[in-house]
Amino acid sequence: MTETETSDALMLPRFGRSASGVGPSLRERLGLALQRQRQVHGLSQSQLAKLAKLSLKYVGEIERGEANASMEALERLTTALEWDPFELPLREQDTLPEGVRTLLLAELTHMQHLVQTAISWVQTLDAAMVRRAMQTETVPLHHWGDEQPIRPRGRPRKPREQPVDAAEEG
Repeated sequence: MTETETSDALMLPRFGRSASGVGPSLRERLGLALQRQRQVHGLSQSQLAKLAKLSLKYVGEIERGEANASMEALERLTTALEWDPFELPLREQDTLPEGVRTLLLAELTHMQHLVQTAISWVQTLDAAMVRRAMQTETVPLHHWGDEQPIRPRGRPRKPREQPVDAAEEG
């Protein structure tokens, strides 16, 4: 019996389709979820394979939905990722495609730059307003509108005498 005939006789899903014949197989969905978790943790397949004590080839096959992962292998992988696949299940439609995520990240980075620039401008304006308020002759007290003149510190200066031009004298 060929693999196709055995699969049909046992009513098992073949690679690339679910038991209903629609959508990706459980193996593929599990592989995608594992791949997403690995990427969230910032790990390469090689790093995950070392942490899980599995071969790089086997981890790649599991992520692509090509291998029937043993329960022991899944336990090692989920332990290495500190991930409980039953805690917060991620469905494919809940994640954004890579291109959309890239564009969204670029837009958010741009927005962050704009906000930082705006904050810088506000701080600059605030500092200028404080300097200007310090240069005026009044200091606000506790209540708005109540202002008191600033008195100069130290001894009062004598007014300067203006030099007299020789032409004016004669």
